[in-house]
Amino acid sequence: MVRRRLASLTPACREALQHASVIGREFHSTVLADLLGVDDAAFEERLAELQRVRLLRAVAEEELPDGRLATRFRFTNALYAEVIYEDLLAQRRAALHRRVGELLEQHSGDAAARNAAQIALHFERGRDAARALRYLSHAGDNATRLCASQEADRHYAAAQALVERLPPEERKTLSLELLRKRGLANLAVARLRAGGRDVHDAARGGGRRRASRPSRARR
Repeated sequence: MVRRRLASLTPACREALQHASVIGREFHSTVLADLLGVDDAAFEERLAELQRVRLLRAVAEEELPDGRLATRFRFTNALYAEVIYEDLLAQRRAALHRRVGELLEQHSGDAAARNAAQIALHFERGRDAARALRYLSHAGDNATRLCASQEADRHYAAAQALVERLPPEERKTLSLELLRKRGLANLAVARLRAGGRDVHDAARGGGRRRASRPSRARR
């Protein structure tokens, strides 16, 4: 059904959907236009056509960190994005993911570290181990600051798994740094849990003391 719908589109519209599926179920028009190498204004008509056939819908207008105005679009059904994405050849998908990672890096500017998880995903799928590792480490740092220990550990573990893909001279230093970060993240959680137990024990102890306090004799 999905492929029949796509067959009725122009080649330019099909190409736009293929590239959009690599970015994700949601994407910014500016990023997609840059990925396709077309002018933003000229691209509007293509996006309007895809809205008319109800494959995409506009969600909101947003200003990107680099100051460019973009419209955030969403596939009307996740199945469309999945089928289109799976039909891309593996090497083509990897190349597009690398380019998306670079564009997100570019549009994020100084805020790239804050968008680390999304950028890391594209570099990882684009088989760029060095940049994926760097952004996974940033994502772990972001999660650690938010006391999201499980998420931090997951990002650091994913980064650790990529260390073996790096040149031998870089592996040891990066591996030790990731282990240090994982340790600090887990230590912060252990302290938080210990603090929670202390509060709980104090509350229970206070309750027992109040309960054991002898009542005043009635006057």
